[in-house]
Amino acid sequence: MLVLLMPRRQRINRSHHCYHVMLRGVDGQNIFTDKAEKIRFCLLLQAASEKHDFKIHAFCLMDNHVHLLLEPRSVRLSIGIHAFSFRYAQYFNHKHKRRGYLYQGRYKSILVEDGLYLKRLVRYIHLNPVEAGVCVNPETYMWSSHTAYLGENEYVWLQKDHVLSRFGSVHDQLQRFKEFVCPTFDLEKERLAIRQGIKKGFFGSNTFALSLTEQPSHFKEKYLRISLEEAVKLVCHRFNTTLERLASTERSRQSVDARSVLSLIGKHAKDWSIEDLAKSLGKNSGTLSRLATRAANDLSLANIVSIICEES
Repeated sequence: MLVLLMPRRQRINRSHHCYHVMLRGVDGQNIFTDKAEKIRFCLLLQAASEKHDFKIHAFCLMDNHVHLLLEPRSVRLSIGIHAFSFRYAQYFNHKHKRRGYLYQGRYKSILVEDGLYLKRLVRYIHLNPVEAGVCVNPETYMWSSHTAYLGENEYVWLQKDHVLSRFGSVHDQLQRFKEFVCPTFDLEKERLAIRQGIKKGFFGSNTFALSLTEQPSHFKEKYLRISLEEAVKLVCHRFNTTLERLASTERSRQSVDARSVLSLIGKHAKDWSIEDLAKSLGKNSGTLSRLATRAANDLSLANIVSIICEES
C-alpha cells in the first residue's frame, strides 16, 4: 500500500517575538500526576530560559497539556524548548517506570503579533482551566501565571511587564487586565482563531502576515551584486565548512544552514541564480528554493545573509 506523507510546515523563526507554545500528552494522557511534577517542570523551564536566553511571559500547566508564551532572544526557540521538554520527559518516564514518547508529536508553536493579539493569547492561556471546567475563576488556579499577574504569586523567571504595558498606564493596567481576562468570556471563537493560527504558523492581522514574507528592499540590495564564487567563499568561512561538504549529502545542522543561506543569496543575486547554484553543488534547484525560504523565515539565518553580503 502506498502511503503519502505530508511535509511538515516550516516553522517561522523570529527572535524578539512572542510564541504560543503547546505541549500535549500522547493520546491525551496526563503529563502531570501530582504537584511535585509540575514544580519540576517549572524548575526545568526556568533553567532552560536562563541557559538558552528566552523570556517567559505566560504559562498554564494542565494535567495533560501545557500552554506557554515564550520569547526567544538570541537562539532558536526549538533549542530552548527541547532543553526543558526532553529533560522533563526523562524525569517523568524514570519516575513512572515507563518508556516511549511522553508528548503527542512535535510541540506546536505559533508566532504572535504584539498588541491586541498578544493580549488575546494571554487571556486564552489564563482562561484555559476555566474552559476545561477545572475552576470557575482563573484567580483560584495556582498552576498558571494569572495569579502572578495579580500579584498573589511571584516567579522570578516570569516577565509580566511586557504584557501589562499593553493595558495602559501603570496606575490602571492591572484593573484593565482583570477586566480583559474575564472568566465569563466565551472562548469558542478564540479557540477557532488559534487553531487557524496553528495551521498558518502565526496569530495576527493580515498586515502582520505580509511582514513575515516581505523583506525590506534595502536588505535585498546588499546581496544583488555578490558573485557566486564570493558567496560560496564567505558562506564556507562563516560556517567553517567547504564547498565539498556543501555539495555532499551531509545533513548536519551546520551544512543545512550553510546551504540555506547560500540559496537565499542566490534567490536575489543579479548575475547568478539558484539554478546556477544547483549545478555547482549537484543539487536539485527545487530543494535549494525551499532552503532559501527556510533562511528567509529564520531571522538568525537572514541576519547572517546580511552580514555576509556586507563583508563582500
